[in-house]
Amino acid sequence: MPSAALIDLFRLEQEYFHNDRSLKSEDEVRYASLLNRTQNLINLESTLAATTVELDLARADAKLAAIDQEGQSEQQQRIKSLEARLKEQTAQVQQARAAATKDAANYRKEVFESGKIQFIESVHADQVRDRYQELIDAPADGKAAPRAKLISTMDEQIKTARFLEEKKQTDMKFKRADLDVARSDFDCGSARERAAPSKTSCSVASSRSMPR
Repeated sequence: MPSAALIDLFRLEQEYFHNDRSLKSEDEVRYASLLNRTQNLINLESTLAATTVELDLARADAKLAAIDQEGQSEQQQRIKSLEARLKEQTAQVQQARAAATKDAANYRKEVFESGKIQFIESVHADQVRDRYQELIDAPADGKAAPRAKLISTMDEQIKTARFLEEKKQTDMKFKRADLDVARSDFDCGSARERAAPSKTSCSVASSRSMPR
């Protein structure tokens, strides 16, 4: 199950992009810095999950495998080693979660709640919050359905975000192309005034700036 810190960061991302047109450049830089710091949490969460699975498998092998005394001793040693590693990684993850949660709270307080911008609530962020709460409230033997619902909601939002980002990049590409054409036409006009170059050379220069 994803941690509350990761869900909170996902919600913050939805809130950020929902209000990005109102943000100042320093707010954007600050958010990028926050993302760089929280990358460590994502790496630690992945490592902790891998160690947890490895330990579960080692314990299962120790119970089911018919091995000799020497093999049993080696298996128990491996389990102890994994338990020590898991304990250390758990402490690191808890520290990183606390730091990420604090960073997200500070960003909301100093950017979204400070009156610097007219903050607009994100329906997508609220959906993720509600789905996660449903997962938390579900009994241990009934978490499969709310977990699938949460993952589906997050996947859909990620797909939408990627589509919008790609559209934004495409629009920016054509705006830059239009600017290149305008700049080329301006340069040709200035050059025409100075040296009266041929109309054909200017047309070629403009055509080369058009997107393909």
